[in-house]
Amino acid sequence: EARKSKGMSLEEAKELVKDRTYFGTLLIHSGKADAMVSGASTTTAETIRPALQIIKTQEGVDSVSGIFFMGLDDKVLAFADCAVNPNPNAEQLAASAYVSAMTAKSFGIEPRIALLS
Repeated sequence: EARKSKGMSLEEAKELVKDRTYFGTLLIHSGKADAMVSGASTTTAETIRPALQIIKTQEGVDSVSGIFFMGLDDKVLAFADCAVNPNPNAEQLAASAYVSAMTAKSFGIEPRIALLS
């Protein structure tokens, strides 16, 4: 139903939902799951595409960035936008840094931002 306006048939939708990334995204969108782990056997694009199509971005948000966490013995590090925007402009870089800091805070990590290129 959600992709009907984009010209997707019911048969195409039934086929698409067999893909575990689309299925997981639908579970999140419907409130039946809070999160999913993805990317071990899929590309970044294959992981993000369903979220952009189904969940979408917040109103007024123009770009998307990715973040991953690396757990070390004494701390957890967050790395943002390592694969989504290979050549971000200044606004995208600032937005990615801000949103990544907010994400880190939501996980109890005090953010300290470094911008690398």
